[in-house]
Amino acid sequence: MQCEYKKTMKKNEVVLWEEGTDQGPGFYEKMFTYNQVPGILPFVTEKTGGGIRYRYKLGTGESVKERYARNPMGYGQFRELLQKIVNVMEGAREYLLDERDYVLLPECMIYD
Repeated sequence: MQCEYKKTMKKNEVVLWEEGTDQGPGFYEKMFTYNQVPGILPFVTEKTGGGIRYRYKLGTGESVKERYARNPMGYGQFRELLQKIVNVMEGAREYLLDERDYVLLPECMIYD
């Protein structure tokens, strides 16, 4: 899975994709289409010639990578971040999401 964080004057977004995957909508895409999972950003699916891209609009949010590039993370902030990740994963169990399918890259985790 590849990730790109885009920040412009008008919008911030994260785009995820994997080359060579051009399969139809699976369980996760259908589930996200009809449900808003707490802690998971809504996304738009785009089919391209090379595969499928998932575009997440961030609004005013910023990535963990961007936030802590300016000010390094302390122990308390790190512990709080890990607890929030655990809370999102535990809450998403009722939607049958698998913990192994999360993308936990600093540029893909967003603070709002």
